[in-house]
Amino acid sequence: MPPETRSAAEAFEALRTEVRETNAEIRHLTARIAGASAPNYDLTLGEMARRLGALEGHLVQLAHRMPAARLPGELALPDELVAIIEQARAAARDLRASTGAVLKQRALRWRTAGVGGAGVLVGILLCLGLVAFMPRQAGAWVAATMIGGDPWAAGATLMHESDAATFDRMVRLYQACPADRSTELCVAAIAVKAAGSP
Repeated sequence: MPPETRSAAEAFEALRTEVRETNAEIRHLTARIAGASAPNYDLTLGEMARRLGALEGHLVQLAHRMPAARLPGELALPDELVAIIEQARAAARDLRASTGAVLKQRALRWRTAGVGGAGVLVGILLCLGLVAFMPRQAGAWVAATMIGGDPWAAGATLMHESDAATFDRMVRLYQACPADRSTELCVAAIAVKAAGSP
């Protein structure tokens, strides 16, 4: 038997140890991720573009200062060029990260607007539903609360808004007739009008 052959108990114990170590590493990484600071988005996209342009200018200057091309294997990049290339790569990474953040913010704004619009629609539907299930007197109370004053004044305001000419005629008729006879006169006028209609 080879020397690495182990019993099942030893193999399970080794597996247990490996799982325990993996869990410890996961907890460690989770703590590091939770403690990491958020990326710094102070640089604007315009600033990053300006820096990329400056780096490109440096690269062009370095290309002009470099000696003529050599055979493969003979070319060694100057430290300054390596540093500029690393800066350009870092700037490109920052630009990609910022672009992704901008797109996420745009999607979040659209989602927020959609949820807000849906909330307004649900609110309107709930108000209409509540009015439908309220007792009849509740409607007068709601109108009086919205318009101001008592239910009688609210009704008068609503009638005036609905048809001002008819409301004014009704007020003139009410003011012209004595209070004790106005009901009898109205009943008689309705009877005459009903008899004359086909």
